[in-house]
Amino acid sequence: MIGYLLLRDHNDYNLIPLARPGDDQPEPQRIPADALHRLLGLTLSAGSPAASPWHEALFIRRNDAYVKVAYDEILWLEASRSYCILHFGDGHEWTVSYPLAEVARRFPCGRFLRIHRSFLVNIRHIDSFAGNQLLIGGRYLPIGLQYKERILACFDFLKTENKGPDEKPSARKKAF
Repeated sequence: MIGYLLLRDHNDYNLIPLARPGDDQPEPQRIPADALHRLLGLTLSAGSPAASPWHEALFIRRNDAYVKVAYDEILWLEASRSYCILHFGDGHEWTVSYPLAEVARRFPCGRFLRIHRSFLVNIRHIDSFAGNQLLIGGRYLPIGLQYKERILACFDFLKTENKGPDEKPSARKKAF
């Protein structure tokens, strides 16, 4: 039997999941709003509407105007004391006067993943993993031990035979 969620109001953060009644099902339970938002891939920022994975861009103040920046253009964000540095695919960087924790609350968690206390990465741009590092945009970034299990759970992995760079997989003999 499939349960369902009853969402009463966009502004009501005391959301109650309800399941169809059945002999083997317990009474419905309250789920904390922050847990439900993480489950749905949403993040909340105090005083602002929920950022979601469906939003495509944000506006960043540059000089006297707000410039539209697509989330897909951002490779990773880096903490620098009370500032945050946004790293882009073309190699340029923008520094904003917010700490990483504040910027992270404004970014959709469905696209961005905290990998370290100092780094938030766009999961679409991760190229590879090696030990406690990941490669993104030609740069290795550290993975914090407390984040590693959650990060690896976001991806699917397949193992292959270990072959040297010059070795080719053996050709299978055809049976006639």
